[in-house]
Amino acid sequence: MSIDLSKSIRKSIGLTLILLLILNTCSFATEHPTQWHLEKIFADTTEFNANAENLNRELIPKLMNFKGQLSDPKQLEACLTLYLEASILSDKLYVYASMLQDTNTANSDYQEYVSTAMDAYANLEEAAAFINPELMTYTDDELIHLSKKRQFQPFESFFLSLVDERAHVLTEEAENVLAYATEFSEMPKKIYDQLTTSDVHYDDFLDPLGDTRRFDFDIDTIYFYSNQLDDRVKANDAYAKPYSQHANTIASIYIAEVQKNIFLAKSRGYDSVLEYATSGIIEPDQYRNLIETTRANAQLIQQFNHIKQKSLGYEEFHSSDFHLPYASSYYQEISYEDSIRSVIDALAPLGDQYTAKLNLFLESGNIDVYPDEFKTNSQYTWGAYDAPVYILLNYSDDFISESTLAHELGHAMHQMYTIENQNYFDTNVGSFPSEATSTLNELLLLESLKNKADDDELKLFYLEKEIELYYETFFMQTILADFEMRVYDEAEKGNPLSLDRLNTLWLETSEDYYGNSVILDDAYQYQWMQIPHMYQTFYVYSYAMSLAASTAIKDHLITEGDAYQKKYLDFLKSGSSLSPVTQMANLEIDLDSTKFYSTLFTHFEGLLGEMDQTLESLKYYDKHPALDYLYSPSEIKMAYKEYYATQKANADSEASDDPSDLDAGASEDFDDDFYVALGISIIISIIILFLYSIFITVLYVSKSKRLKRLEHELLHSPRRYESFDDRY
Repeated sequence: MSIDLSKSIRKSIGLTLILLLILNTCSFATEHPTQWHLEKIFADTTEFNANAENLNRELIPKLMNFKGQLSDPKQLEACLTLYLEASILSDKLYVYASMLQDTNTANSDYQEYVSTAMDAYANLEEAAAFINPELMTYTDDELIHLSKKRQFQPFESFFLSLVDERAHVLTEEAENVLAYATEFSEMPKKIYDQLTTSDVHYDDFLDPLGDTRRFDFDIDTIYFYSNQLDDRVKANDAYAKPYSQHANTIASIYIAEVQKNIFLAKSRGYDSVLEYATSGIIEPDQYRNLIETTRANAQLIQQFNHIKQKSLGYEEFHSSDFHLPYASSYYQEISYEDSIRSVIDALAPLGDQYTAKLNLFLESGNIDVYPDEFKTNSQYTWGAYDAPVYILLNYSDDFISESTLAHELGHAMHQMYTIENQNYFDTNVGSFPSEATSTLNELLLLESLKNKADDDELKLFYLEKEIELYYETFFMQTILADFEMRVYDEAEKGNPLSLDRLNTLWLETSEDYYGNSVILDDAYQYQWMQIPHMYQTFYVYSYAMSLAASTAIKDHLITEGDAYQKKYLDFLKSGSSLSPVTQMANLEIDLDSTKFYSTLFTHFEGLLGEMDQTLESLKYYDKHPALDYLYSPSEIKMAYKEYYATQKANADSEASDDPSDLDAGASEDFDDDFYVALGISIIISIIILFLYSIFITVLYVSKSKRLKRLEHELLHSPRRYESFDDRY
């Protein structure tokens, strides 16, 4: 057999390069997981059902046996220990079932699992209804004394909360009634979620080619950026149409939510739903102070809208113009992996320990990243005490998604630090401290990206985004919080609510802030219906208040460095063991100071001034370059033709990919030269990989002692409960 050695060598070199490219791709394309793994909570639905049955048939009956025996400290300890176990399991059941349903809201089996979890929770609350009334037979001094005993250490906050809430704990019979209402009280939000994710459809949209069909978010959103006002109004009407069609239903659902909360607040002896919902977090007067102070500075919102209108060159400014680019028209696709790198780099001011822990979480497979047909449209961070923390995203390769990732990672890190360092009863962090951690991450991301921007257009883009962050997170959320306050004030006065009244309240609230700077188009009246947080009672204020806090935290981190990093990590670890007022004081922030909001207003006004000067110097007010990035009617029509052509080509391609069309005789007989070349290339690749492995080993061994200590601290630190060890 004759072998052409030179030919074999040439082939071996080519094959070696191919093999190394493949191996390099496999070795270094370490993409992060994009689907969450709920089996870390329960292996499957069989285990879920088994745990639900265990809770209902074993734990709950045992708990009920302690009724009437809590005056005995030993029985009290045994009862609370069992109640803690049952509560942790109940939380896991509900979190698992709810997140399972959120991945596919149209799956009826998943809806049944949620019902199972809710039933189990209601059963537990009913069975445990005797605990608080029996504990209330102890005096305040006795409860405080119990909280200091070693065996009751996990329940210290529970005892102290009873002291604080004594006036709101009811008789056993009354507690039983409220326990019966547990599942009912969750129904308005569940119905709203089900309606808006599965039954709201965007139908009857007329495209520029004359076809009427369902609104297609992949192409029809181009109308939001049309250079014709009529087209922008048309797009906003199309987006609002499903809500207008279901307006009476959605209004009825929200009215039921309001009446439910009034019932619960009155049942527990609170003066208002506002006091009930913010109890232990902030005072009602602090909430109203946010509203009144912001309303008094509404000229900043109007100044912002004036800058947008002037930059666009419009004679009038409409609510359908809110989303138009007015400064930088810079746009780039940002992959999930690129976002991760940017976020990790931006959060460096929080310290090595924070970012190392963040990396572990990103690699854990606890984030569900991309949208799916029946996946819920919400984005959130959630978890249970004896289970991992998870993030649900709907990532769409843009800056908004990148910013949302940073935001939710702030929540995730807060939850993880809290769970690892606190007892169960000290992990219920209020919305205000929680949102401070997430908005801080957004501010740090913007600061980092703005500093790295290498051209004026990109810097202008990030300046615009920083202004919009303050506008949307502080001012817009305050408008929503004001609307919510007016709704409950109206209802608690006994005035009837209706669709028309809710829409009127929404428009009146908006006009108090916008003044005459904006013309509110018809679709705007339905905007409040599109906010899922309206079913988290008095929650949206926390976004605004937290941004004021995170603005101060960012400044401290930049000026104080390592010393303040420790204060911030201590804050993350403290959970709900301290009041938000105390937590902020430990971060050198005084919630009662008049500077709390005035600092933010001054900063925002400075950003507006910087934007105004920049646009003036770049001649944006004269040339209106943002308009160049809007679409003319002919460009929109061409975009539709290209979109439909691409769809047709993809469909034809899929139809032609039939395996039966492949030539069964297409396989080739390889010559001897190929096999010799393949052998040589494999040997060369093995040698190169061997040398590379030696290099990596040496590099690893030579790591600094500081990094080794950090790695050891993160991976081997003692935890309060061993069950947390599978979290990563």
